[in-house]
Amino acid sequence: MSPRDVEALVERAIRLLHEHDVEVDHRSAFCALWRLQERLGGGFTHFRVMPILLARRAAYRFSKDVHPAIDALAGASRELGYTDDEFLYCDAGTMLWRQLTDELSGDDRAPPSDLPLATLVTHVRRAAEAAGDDDTLRLLENALSALA
Repeated sequence: MSPRDVEALVERAIRLLHEHDVEVDHRSAFCALWRLQERLGGGFTHFRVMPILLARRAAYRFSKDVHPAIDALAGASRELGYTDDEFLYCDAGTMLWRQLTDELSGDDRAPPSDLPLATLVTHVRRAAEAAGDDDTLRLLENALSALA
């Protein structure tokens, strides 16, 4: 499976789960998708779906002055955070997120659950079927074959 296909799968799955799945813990599902992406060798897709990630509390955006070592965050790294021209971002459950939990409140301070791959696949498959998205179903099957 090519890195481009892995990235397409993750982006499509995030959009589908956001739009068509009311049962899944989106935050945990997105973190599970990132773990799958890392296993399969895909690139960094966060900024393609950032509004969804922020809305579902899977990623957090902070002013760059919130972290004392912001200059050390030179590139995109899920554990160390990532930046754009204006903000510092981190994913729920990562090392940087744990350092910044004092900036959060309520459920945002709890780590995402560890969603098993089989559960993730079930939810992505159902959402793709509900949307009639055969391309995502094909990409999902290719990903599962690549893991076997």
